[in-house]
Amino acid sequence: KTTAIWTDSSSCDGFTMVMNRDSMYNFISDDGNRYTFFYNYSDCMPFSEGYTFVKVGSADIWSMIDTKGNSIGELKFVDVKPFKNGYAWVRTEDGSANLIGTDCKLKLPKGKYSDVSQEVSDGVLVVQGHDGLYGYATVEGKELIKPAYSYAEPFKHGLAPVKVGEYMTLINSKGEQLCPALFAGFVITEDAVFPYIQEFEDKYGNWSNRKLYGLMTKEGEWLLPCCFSDYNEPSEGTVL
Repeated sequence: KTTAIWTDSSSCDGFTMVMNRDSMYNFISDDGNRYTFFYNYSDCMPFSEGYTFVKVGSADIWSMIDTKGNSIGELKFVDVKPFKNGYAWVRTEDGSANLIGTDCKLKLPKGKYSDVSQEVSDGVLVVQGHDGLYGYATVEGKELIKPAYSYAEPFKHGLAPVKVGEYMTLINSKGEQLCPALFAGFVITEDAVFPYIQEFEDKYGNWSNRKLYGLMTKEGEWLLPCCFSDYNEPSEGTVL
């Protein structure tokens, strides 16, 4: 018999984490009609999208289960994050990072990357090589752009901000650079791109840290310089 002495403050996917007097974790359903206990775990995470990760016994290794307590797959992990939009971030026993789907299979080549983003945009995610540089790969495991940047953000509307040296530039899905690396960042919308610089000191020597926006097309054509304090989504020919 399991007697709960602690419960998590919130329920996820209809289950709440509980801990017994032996400091072992469990899950209890909160549908009001039944109480379902799984195996006692030495550690666990809340359910997300119908799956979670648990540790069994003294082994400091995570494995994956579903809401019935069934083990999914045979892979084991040293670090994990909850599922989000069908993918979970994991670190395998060789120290490399990867993504898995709900079948608990690796999406990227094992051992290739030191870190990967859990956010998948346009079927592409940011990956970090073991040399610390960032690039991009598809969720099918194909390397789209070889890691070559000191910082990279997810693709949005077919474009991605990346850092070359001290400043940011913009690339397309082919890795082509659309503008010089002169900016602090970019706001990318469906119809336009707003590059911006950061002004840390005004003309009177006062600290300001404000952003000044410009405008360019998604093909890299400059329309307005970075001298505007705000921007708006394109509407009837007006954007700033």
